[in-house]
Amino acid sequence: MDEEPKFHPPSHWKLATFPRRVGAGRSFVSGDESGDRLRIQYYTDTVSQEFCALVWWGLGAEGPPGHAHGGSMAAVLDESMGFAAWHAGHPVVAATITVHFRARLPLGEVFAVRSRVCSKEGAKVMTAGRIETIDGKRCYSEADGIFIERPMEEFGELVGVVQGG
Repeated sequence: MDEEPKFHPPSHWKLATFPRRVGAGRSFVSGDESGDRLRIQYYTDTVSQEFCALVWWGLGAEGPPGHAHGGSMAAVLDESMGFAAWHAGHPVVAATITVHFRARLPLGEVFAVRSRVCSKEGAKVMTAGRIETIDGKRCYSEADGIFIERPMEEFGELVGVVQGG
């Protein structure tokens, strides 16, 4: 498990870029680019228009022996669904996230995350996300989220996420 994870996205995924403050230690999820907890790269799917990620869970995210802690899975879904909203032009913060765990997620492997905005009602942005094998054949967890749109000026440097880079 000490081996460097290999991220090989499907050919129709385009690497998403973010402002300086996302990653580099800022985020519990995406801020540990070389540690043993989580390593993540974000993409946009040019076919489905979903916001995607490839994620590796390491020993620092262990819950049941050899498997990811459910809280780490929920945190990845939270960040991914929030970024999907931002990427769609909605600066948001989470209000409610419901996670359904479908299977234990083994450590030391790379998995796909797919997130999307489902609808918008006033300031509420409804999202959905799932953690699955890269080929999509097995789902490990699914989530629905309600995020609240906030004024852009509240977010400072994070504003660039809205444009996807």
